Amino acid sequence: MLTDENLALHGEASPFDGETVRKAWEDGLGAFFVNSWIGRAPLQLEADGTLKVRVPSASHVQRLTDPRIRGRLLEIASGLCPSALSVDFVVDPSLLAGAELRPPVVAAKIAPVHPEPIRRRERPAFDERYRFDTFVEGPANRMALSACRQVSEAPGTAGLNPLVLHGGSGLGKTHLLHALGAQAWETRTAERVMLRTSEQLVVELIHDRDRAFADYRRADILLVDDVQFLVGKVWMTQQFALLVQDLLARGKQVVAVSDKPIERLNWTDGAVAKAMAGGLTLQMEIPDRALRMEIIRAKMNMVDPGSRLSDEVMEFVAENEATDVRTLEGVLLKLTSYRSLFGRECTLELAQSILADRIRDSRSPLSLETVAAETAHAFGVTAEHLKGKSRLKEFALPRKVAMYLARILLDQTLHSIGFFFNRDFSTVSAALKSAEELLSVDPDLADRVETLRDRLVRLRNAGN
Repeated sequence: MLTDENLALHGEASPFDGETVRKAWEDGLGAFFVNSWIGRAPLQLEADGTLKVRVPSASHVQRLTDPRIRGRLLEIASGLCPSALSVDFVVDPSLLAGAELRPPVVAAKIAPVHPEPIRRRERPAFDERYRFDTFVEGPANRMALSACRQVSEAPGTAGLNPLVLHGGSGLGKTHLLHALGAQAWETRTAERVMLRTSEQLVVELIHDRDRAFADYRRADILLVDDVQFLVGKVWMTQQFALLVQDLLARGKQVVAVSDKPIERLNWTDGAVAKAMAGGLTLQMEIPDRALRMEIIRAKMNMVDPGSRLSDEVMEFVAENEATDVRTLEGVLLKLTSYRSLFGRECTLELAQSILADRIRDSRSPLSLETVAAETAHAFGVTAEHLKGKSRLKEFALPRKVAMYLARILLDQTLHSIGFFFNRDFSTVSAALKSAEELLSVDPDLADRVETLRDRLVRLRNAGN
């Protein structure tokens, strides 16, 4: 038998170096995967070209004999040691207890490659646009990016579990959530990554609670977007708290995204806040002008790879446009499309002309349109939703808030407000009364509306 230490004694021109092979496996498959499934036992190369790997249990053998994994291990090893022709796994129970390594007691020969894999890894539905290498780093998001990278490399690390990212819309929270999950899945630091929005959790748990709960429990990493929308759903928050507690107790990673810190959301009880305590909460800040410039440069190729904007146009956009990334993308698309439509590059004068209405609107005195647009944006809906007929809470609440703000900030009658929102006088009156009652009993909503009111007042003052 040839080992790391004695292979050179048998006249081989290139001695077998097991540690070099192991390091190459870590580089190719991920250190977490190699350390978890292969371990640190010395590798052995037999005279017939069989590379033997000692593992602690038959379950390790079953996992490693996935044709794709076995093929990748052999491909890497043979690249460093051409005499390695096959891979065998040897079960050594002593490795489970951490005892001194002894000769293998049970050998498990790898079966021939079967056309169908033993187990297929189901790739989660990550957005391919959202990767770490496409995320623009700056002071406003550096800590959040660093934490997400660390979690992707070592899920379940104390102090980072659970991890909560919070902040306003369009600041990159969802981008980091997808990037974290994709990185962990592709490098195999986590075998099963589950990405869910709060709406998906609600639908799946209501449809079949036991099956969904069992499915979630299998996750190595659970990623939940917009967790704030679980607020007010008592049964759902209880189930979510139980799920989080279960995953954390077994060392699994939980990452959640919210518009506010978990403890500041208006939960019916403290179960979720208690379950999520003990980890790390980071705020995604609004990007400053310098970061917006970097974001604009990075987004150019995504919006229109063949188009370019001059530095002065990009500086104009960074200076005058909204602070969230989604709005910046829309503006860039509008400007870059000018060349494809008219065959001319967009100059500063053209950009000022194209965006004149947007800038004028943002600096003009308040109107019902402005109040509706700003309220809709703050609640993650559209102004059309506020004028529509739907009575769903996600639309009804911002509609009431918009009516309330229009009433206290604008010189508008109930009839004019009702006409704008396609409601009659009595409906507007009832909505205003309901909004006042909600604000008096919901401090989080009151804070949210006060922040929105301050923004509208600033817009009004800027236009005067």
